[in-house]
Amino acid sequence: MSKWMNQMRQRWIWAGCYLLALALWLVAGFWGWGVDAVASATGRLFPFSLTAQQFELVDLSQQEDGSLLTTSLDPQMIWRVPAQQTVRSLRMWVEFDQTPREMCLYYTTKEGEPFSLEKRVFAKQLEDGSYLYTLPQTQIVSLRLDPCSPLEGYPVTMTIEKMELNEPVGFASWLIPTPYQWFELVVYPALAASFLSIVWQGLKTRKNKHT
Repeated sequence: MSKWMNQMRQRWIWAGCYLLALALWLVAGFWGWGVDAVASATGRLFPFSLTAQQFELVDLSQQEDGSLLTTSLDPQMIWRVPAQQTVRSLRMWVEFDQTPREMCLYYTTKEGEPFSLEKRVFAKQLEDGSYLYTLPQTQIVSLRLDPCSPLEGYPVTMTIEKMELNEPVGFASWLIPTPYQWFELVVYPALAASFLSIVWQGLKTRKNKHT
């Protein structure tokens, strides 16, 4: 009987951890949707477009045909976000004359804050060939787009067709996990359940020794 009870208790621990993780995920999703809904209603979050000319170009040379040529191994495009404006995503349609290698978007959340590896997101290439950067739900002060990572001696020429920011997303997108978030939802509750099971077993063993 005690063995059966122990098995049931273990199952309840595991079920409880996964149910708690699911509940927290749903709460976070509704909260995120609500925050952006308020930002949209107050005029701080809206779709808009940018051109390469609106960025501060670093180690990028503007060509006569409108393309950009890298002049170092670390080309950058910097844009200061206007006050009281919210940025959630950047989608770029661009053509490269060779493999761009690493593409990332740095962001800062405070005035005067330097760009750092801790605050960057990587591009996800979509089916139509465009590149999507999804930013965290926080106040963004400035962006630094590193559009490519050229090899030494092999400059890259890129032609940016357009850049769209804050493209509308459906409500379901707040509740559908990304592959990494699926990993978190599977692994972290399992780790928590394993830890709680060990603690429970230890407490039970200790109690039995004193009886």
